Amino acid sequence: MTAAELPQKWANAWASGDVRSLADLYADDCVYRHPMFPEPIVGKEVLHRHYAAIAESFADFDPQVVRVIADGNNVAAEIVHKAVRTAELSTPTGVLSPGPVETPAGHFFRLNAEGLITEEHQYG
Repeated sequence: MTAAELPQKWANAWASGDVRSLADLYADDCVYRHPMFPEPIVGKEVLHRHYAAIAESFADFDPQVVRVIADGNNVAAEIVHKAVRTAELSTPTGVLSPGPVETPAGHFFRLNAEGLITEEHQYG
C-alpha cells in the first residue's frame, strides 16, 4: 500500500464496520487529534475503543474519499463522512441526536516507515 492509498483503505475499513481492522492501520503509539476533544487520543487501543463507541452509535457508514495529496509520509485527504446515527452520542461538545449524517472533513495523516498512522489530525 502506498501513502496515497491509505485514505481509501481507511474509508473501506469504516464502511466494513470492522473497527479492529481500522485500528490496525495505526501504530501502537499513535496520536489522534480532533477539535472536539480538548486532549489528543493517544495509543492504538484507546483509539480502537473510541472508534468502537462511534460504531455502536452509527449504521450504514459510507465515507467518500474526495481528494488525496501524498508527500512522503504525509497524507492529506478530503473525506465526506456519510452514515446514520442510530442512537444519541455524547461528545465533549454536547449530545448528538439520531439521524442521517453527511459531514465533509479534512484528515491529515503522518505515517511511519511501516506505513502505519502515527499521527492524525481531523477537522470536521
